[in-house]
Amino acid sequence: MNKPKIVYINFLLIILLFFHQCVPTSYNNDANCQYSTTAVEITGPFRGFVNCTAGITFTGNVNISLTTPINSALILGKTGGGNNATLYLESDLTLGTTASSSTTPVSIPGQQHAVIYGNNATIFLNNDLYLPASRAILLPTDTQLIIDGNGHALWFDSNFSFSILSGAQLTLKNIRLRNLSGENSFTCTGTLEFINTRVYLDNNWTLSGPKLILKDITQISGYNKIFSFASGQDLQIQKGGTLYLDTGTTFSWVTNRRYGLTLENTDATIYLNNSTLFIQPTGPETSGLRLTKGSLIFDNHVIINNETNSTQARSLELGDGASAANDLNIHVLSGARIEVYGYLWHNPAA
Repeated sequence: MNKPKIVYINFLLIILLFFHQCVPTSYNNDANCQYSTTAVEITGPFRGFVNCTAGITFTGNVNISLTTPINSALILGKTGGGNNATLYLESDLTLGTTASSSTTPVSIPGQQHAVIYGNNATIFLNNDLYLPASRAILLPTDTQLIIDGNGHALWFDSNFSFSILSGAQLTLKNIRLRNLSGENSFTCTGTLEFINTRVYLDNNWTLSGPKLILKDITQISGYNKIFSFASGQDLQIQKGGTLYLDTGTTFSWVTNRRYGLTLENTDATIYLNNSTLFIQPTGPETSGLRLTKGSLIFDNHVIINNETNSTQARSLELGDGASAANDLNIHVLSGARIEVYGYLWHNPAA
């Protein structure tokens, strides 16, 4: 007598499981989006766990806190006025191996940008992340966002940019940056921080807006390519940080801020390996570049090109001549050869 009842219960479980998988296509509360095989749209708070594989569209203001990775194509906003996406990260977020690809990058349809309030949360990558052409992700004032690449890459399509507003900070760590070009990859006047970052210059690249902070090793690689720093704010190499210029790469100082490249102490380093340091005058007679406190390493064939600066005031100055604490430690490695064009002023304290 109990056997038909068991069969009935099993049949009922199958029916419930079927409807559980055929979840609604729109969420505007804290409902979990588990086991969905169709695309879903998130229009409000989204917390819990997720296993949607057919695409997730975020529209409107979305507070997000997930305990599982997102393994689906990301669409931030949709076509039509008022359909921008604004994400408020309440906790760290992990993007799984299928969150983007070279054929299905992050999409920002119908408008110029999406907004992310980072709240000092971290987005972890489990694969390369591809960013769309002619779009932007905007970080509002007073927000902090960290992207930890776990050794993976951020690929910038043409004219994609992170717009880092004044008071905001974007930290990129354990990551590779690819296909940067022009001067639109990072815009506005907030702070950009690199921690253990490798920049591969597929094109010449100019940073002209944000302040730049370097921690750990930042390696710039690109044979016959140029990284130009043209920001009106500082480039800071902090304690233990290294700016490493790889073979064939040129680092161009394109700003009138003579004291704008700061090395925090002797453990902050500029390492020139078979590369070029170019100083381009862009402003008053007191431009050029002064380096103090840290370490400057020459390895293999290094070119210092300050050719158009013929005065002491526009020189490349090593030390400030006033304080031994500001002397620059200079290391010329065995076999290194240095070519100098223009005014080089070695100015240690007496």
